[in-house]
Amino acid sequence: MVFDDDKDLTEYTAKDWEELIEANLEEKANQVRRETPKQFFASLPEELQIAARYVADGGTDIKGLFNTLGSVEETKQLSLKSESDQETIIKEYLGATGYGTSDEIAEEIEIWKDLGKLEKQAAKFKPKLDKMQEKVVAQKLKEQEMKQKQQENASQAYMKNVYETLKEGKLGDIKVDRKTQAMLYNGLVQPNYPSVSGRNTNLLGHLLEKYQFVEPNYALISEALWLLQDPSGYKAKIMDKGAQKSVEKTVRKLKSEQSNVGGASLGVNQAEKESSKKSSKRKIQRPTNIFKRI
Repeated sequence: MVFDDDKDLTEYTAKDWEELIEANLEEKANQVRRETPKQFFASLPEELQIAARYVADGGTDIKGLFNTLGSVEETKQLSLKSESDQETIIKEYLGATGYGTSDEIAEEIEIWKDLGKLEKQAAKFKPKLDKMQEKVVAQKLKEQEMKQKQQENASQAYMKNVYETLKEGKLGDIKVDRKTQAMLYNGLVQPNYPSVSGRNTNLLGHLLEKYQFVEPNYALISEALWLLQDPSGYKAKIMDKGAQKSVEKTVRKLKSEQSNVGGASLGVNQAEKESSKKSSKRKIQRPTNIFKRI
C-alpha cells in the first residue's frame, strides 16, 4: 500500500521507501492484531463463545452463566433410549410449564410408564425442553446486553454533565483556569488508572484509593468525605476559619498601629513637658535705657 499523499512512486527517495516499508509492516501487524481475536473467537466451542460475549458486555455472574450453560448441555445429552432420561425429560418439561406439583408429575409419569408411552412423551417434550433451555441462555445474554447499553447511555450522560458543569470555567463562585478545567474533566471521565477492583478508574477514584491504601493520609480523606457528604457545612466551616484569620490579622494590625500611635503620643507629651518646664522659668523684660543714645 502506498501513502495517501498522491506522490508518484517514481518520485520516492530512499527515505520515502524506508518509511513506506515500515508503514506497511506496521499495518500488517495491526491487521493481524485485529483479525486474531475474531479467528480465536470463531474457533471456540459454542459455550465459550457465549461466555466471551457475556463478559464482553460487562457480565460478572460467570458462575451463574456456566451453571445455566451446564444445565443446557445436560438437557441436550439426555437420551431418549434411557428410561431414567425419559423420566427426567418429562419431569423437567412439566415442571417448567407449571403442570402441577412434584407428586402430580410423578403420578403422571407412572401412568405413561404403565401405558408404555414414556418414550413417546419424552420424544415429544425433548425438542421443546431444549428450546426452553436455549431461551434461558438467550434471555440472560439479552439482559446483560441491555445492562451494557444502559451503562453506555449512563456513561455518555455522565460525560455530558461533567462537560456542561465545567464549560463556563467556574465552579459556583470560583473561577477555574483552562489548565484546571482540563484536569478536572479528564480526571472525572477518563479511566486511566488501575484500581484495586481490577478495573481502571478515573483520577478521583485513584486519589481516593491512593490516600486510603498506598500513601495513607486519613486527615485528607476525612476532609474529602466531609466535603462530599456535607458540602454546605464544610464550606461554611472553611469560610468561618477564613473570617477568623482575617479578624486576627485586623486585630494584630490595630494593635500595631495603636502601639505606634502610643509611641508617637509619648514623644509629643515628653516634648510638651520639656517645653512646659522651659516656659515655667520666670523671665523679666530687659529694662530699656532711654539715654543710651545720648
